[in-house]
Amino acid sequence: MLTCPAKVLIEPCIKYPCPFYDGFDSNGNWFFNYFTSVCSNAFQQLYKNNSGAVDSWNPTIFSPYEAGCRNLLPVYNILNAAIRTVDTQTLLFYEPVTYAIDANGFPLGTGFNTVPGGNLSANLSVLSYHWYCTTLSIGLPIPVTLPPGVTLLTTGTTCNIQGDLIFQAVDNDITQTGGSSFLTEFGFDGRTNTGAQQNDYVLDKSDQYFQSWTVWGQSFINESNNIQYDILSQFNRPYAYAIAGTPLFMFYDRNDTHCFILKYTIDLTITCPSQIYLPSTIYPRPNGYNITLTCELSSNINADDPNSIDINTTNSTANGCCA
Repeated sequence: MLTCPAKVLIEPCIKYPCPFYDGFDSNGNWFFNYFTSVCSNAFQQLYKNNSGAVDSWNPTIFSPYEAGCRNLLPVYNILNAAIRTVDTQTLLFYEPVTYAIDANGFPLGTGFNTVPGGNLSANLSVLSYHWYCTTLSIGLPIPVTLPPGVTLLTTGTTCNIQGDLIFQAVDNDITQTGGSSFLTEFGFDGRTNTGAQQNDYVLDKSDQYFQSWTVWGQSFINESNNIQYDILSQFNRPYAYAIAGTPLFMFYDRNDTHCFILKYTIDLTITCPSQIYLPSTIYPRPNGYNITLTCELSSNINADDPNSIDINTTNSTANGCCA
């Protein structure tokens, strides 16, 4: 019945139906197909995942974590290496799967255990991500009449929950990998009350977590080519441009007092001043604001930017003081 030469044990024949005779009835003896060299080789290809044969059966490929560690990070490593051959100074922004920032670790995290290029590139690496705060509503088992536009879970509630989850997940990632982070995309239609409210909550959460941001998809020019200041003003706010110490708290009361509060632990080993951006459209010059300082700090208008205030230490400022 066997037709293969003696050296089959050293160099197995593969051509079907080896090791059976030519003309083997594969229909009448279908089970014996499993003993052919071709079938054995096919199974071995599957076991070794040659040509990615098993990949399409792997449910983890839907995981943003797997996409990050298996696909994105290796590519970013290559790009980082190429970029650094000609540029060793510019920040490199890298991004996970869009929905990979709601949690840490498998299966919903970014999948990045280092920044592109490893630890030596941490100071030049920025994790880029998106957040679109959404408003949730839930149905009730009994009829309840609610005012138009009112939901049981309001924008404030849902955006706060989402924001804490996302910003904490990003913070945890950065703690592990090093580098920094940047909210590179958000933005709702500022012409609607809901959109404006959602923009406010994203900005407030960004302040709470000391997060840099850029808005995307907004048009600040109307059909008549005029600037829409009412929309532009939603994104115009004071913030700490630089902090000479450990940041603790940042808050801006946009709707009522326009009061801006910054708290941080002073580090006297940092010789540069803290800087606060105070837009003149909110705080008109020369007398549109008052500054209250603690820890024997002093302030002056930045020499290069009249919208920026420098906060300086003095000889009486104590290291570690909570300003």
